[in-house]
Amino acid sequence: MAPLTVNKNRKSKFKRETQDYPVAAATTILQGSIIVMSATGFAIAGADTAGLSEAVGVAEQNIDNSGGADGDKSVRVAKGVFKFTVGGTLVQADVGRDGFIEDDDTVDDVTVNSIACGKIRELDTDGVWVECGLRG
Repeated sequence: MAPLTVNKNRKSKFKRETQDYPVAAATTILQGSIIVMSATGFAIAGADTAGLSEAVGVAEQNIDNSGGADGDKSVRVAKGVFKFTVGGTLVQADVGRDGFIEDDDTVDDVTVNSIACGKIRELDTDGVWVECGLRG
């Protein structure tokens, strides 16, 4: 699939809490993006890139820090169960297992770097429901 290019009103079954995270330098985050922490501890949009944390949740707002330094802006992130695009090979047997980030909108059962989005809770005809940001 492809990363988000516009803000997305992400469907959720429930949202538990929100938290603000400092955003990485030269970064734009779109509403609805899966959010992870970079190797230096700043929020970025989810990607299948080595060194990133597991997902901390989903961006509740669009943040443009493209001209800023690390931490100049913060993004509000929600934790809960959210619907994402299926990466390609998810099946019903994957429910209860970890789903991995393909990009800021897409979850699959296998990716190169295995950056966890969270536990797969339900698979339906147009997406996958993942418990995101609730570990720990």
